[in-house]
Amino acid sequence: CGFLEENRDVATAYYSFILPGDILYQMYELLSDSRPSARNHGKLLGRFLEAEFREDMQSRLDHAGKMTTDKVHLEKVFVDLYATPDGIAPKEKDKDQKRFLERCLGVGNEILRSGSRAGRYVLTGGPGYGKSTMTQFLCQVYRAYFLKNLDTCASPLPEIHGCIAEFEKIMPMVPTCFRFPVRFLLKDFAGWLAEQKAKKENHSLLMYLKYRVEKKGPGTA
Repeated sequence: CGFLEENRDVATAYYSFILPGDILYQMYELLSDSRPSARNHGKLLGRFLEAEFREDMQSRLDHAGKMTTDKVHLEKVFVDLYATPDGIAPKEKDKDQKRFLERCLGVGNEILRSGSRAGRYVLTGGPGYGKSTMTQFLCQVYRAYFLKNLDTCASPLPEIHGCIAEFEKIMPMVPTCFRFPVRFLLKDFAGWLAEQKAKKENHSLLMYLKYRVEKKGPGTA
């Protein structure tokens, strides 16, 4: 850590290997800086999150067997689920344990130190088990709270307050650390990856995030 702090050119040369904390710190600096360029970056990130929020407002029922064309607002139908290491639901006497989303929010409210792996989970399950809905809703919650508290977002979407109100009705825990949510769909990433390889251009995951932010922002990240 000391070597990378003293040699920032080395750190930036291998940015794809840098811990997320370093990246989040830089984003925080951009959002809290009063310079015009920083304010523009803050607005860009705000517009990106608003676009993502709009796209994910409705529940995506394709994997579970979509039976209607009606739009279903995610916060109206969401139910937090148990997730256990062995895939077996807890017994009745153990059902006071935290469910998956509540557990993720609890970890997200903590300040994770360098090298910590406490907040890293892999959620597995068959089609229709709710994996996509779970991650979609978790990102929506963080987007809503992030946008509500973003200074550069002068007029947040009215749906944000509705989402937060509905969320607080069903969840015993709320985010107190407003993390920047990123959700990648593998089919979309695979399509972009094929295009980048054909052009022989940089195709790291961070470059894909930059591409999405600039496209949905829109602007230059």
